[in-house]
Amino acid sequence: MSKRSVIGVLMVAAVLCAPLQALAQDTVESIQKDVLAKWDKVSSLTAGITGTGDIKLSPESPTALHLVASGSLDSLKKDGKTFSRIELGAGLTPQAKPMARILAGSDGTAAYVETEFLGKVESKTVDQLPIAADAKSLFDLMNQHLNLAVMPSEKVDDKEAYVIAGEMKKPEKDIPVSKIIAYFDKETGIILKVVALNMESQPMVTLALRDIVLNAPIPEEKFRYTPPAPPAPKPEAAPATPAAETAKPEPAPAEQKK
Repeated sequence: MSKRSVIGVLMVAAVLCAPLQALAQDTVESIQKDVLAKWDKVSSLTAGITGTGDIKLSPESPTALHLVASGSLDSLKKDGKTFSRIELGAGLTPQAKPMARILAGSDGTAAYVETEFLGKVESKTVDQLPIAADAKSLFDLMNQHLNLAVMPSEKVDDKEAYVIAGEMKKPEKDIPVSKIIAYFDKETGIILKVVALNMESQPMVTLALRDIVLNAPIPEEKFRYTPPAPPAPKPEAAPATPAAETAKPEPAPAEQKK
């Protein structure tokens, strides 16, 4: 083989191996560093959320209930504070009234979660939101609860995305999730999609962002939260009226002897 041929073969090999080398160099740490550096340049995010879920009402249920989810996400960074608001409802069809709803967010100081299921509303303050509105919050949750690994990059709505998969460190019986897969936009660092797999490694919940708007003004008032008013106390039942004593019949007059 001539010297020119050898050089040509080496050049072709270098070109073919370049994507593999790039993949090999990607680690969870390097991707996280790149994603968060790009997210730091984003001052605000507004997007719609769409998704589907196949949820079993109990582990013993033979079939899953198919739900359609929709909602909105807002995130704002201002004066060293992070504000967030996620509202998500799920019903049997896009037009149906949601069976379940979650509102989670932070006003820059305190975080809260409000849930509604079949008309029953509950609200509480929390130290950490259970659902992430931005890449930093999602990485915090994933690093805390999952063993992470890098997957091959994919396209999500024509956007090149990093893909990180995580298996539960401590599987919980009440949370039938085996793995969570997160997709991060390589250009902006924002979350594009999150998929949760069930114990059979089938998609259980899929949520994706749509109509994404970056760096647009968002008023702080949008993140203020007023808890729902507590339900009115039920009126006390009137004390039961004692049953009237049964009137004793008067004794019959004694029969006179003849």
